[in-house]
Amino acid sequence: MAGPGNLWPPNHKFRLITLTGATDPDGDTVTITITGVTQDEVLDGLGDGDTAPDAKVASASNQVFGRAERSGLGDGRVYRIAFTGSDSNGGTCSGTAFVGVPHDEGPQRPRARRLGPDRQLVRSVAGHVLFQRRARSTGPSCCRAEP
Repeated sequence: MAGPGNLWPPNHKFRLITLTGATDPDGDTVTITITGVTQDEVLDGLGDGDTAPDAKVASASNQVFGRAERSGLGDGRVYRIAFTGSDSNGGTCSGTAFVGVPHDEGPQRPRARRLGPDRQLVRSVAGHVLFQRRARSTGPSCCRAEP
């Protein structure tokens, strides 16, 4: 689970996003490591304030900073945060969490999980790779992400 689920207000400032809630069927402690961040809007598009990068590494492996901005011409931004979970017995798994930056606070506010096949993802950092860790699954499935 990503917290917060939405970044508001869209003031172009970085907000800390924390991933939690991964569980292990055996009850082992699960360590979450963020492996990448993409978004469904271009880095410097029309109406978004032209600030980049839009994500940056935080000090803890389960945290990342996302920029609270979106294009004023669209319906809001969605960040896709890829992660791996690992336990002390060598089990690993991978998953994805979503965080939104709504266009406005009205009743038609988009949900962060709304990310259909028509939404192209772009890396949230221009010019270099933000994360180089590779996710792979080994051993028994170690974690189950909360919905």
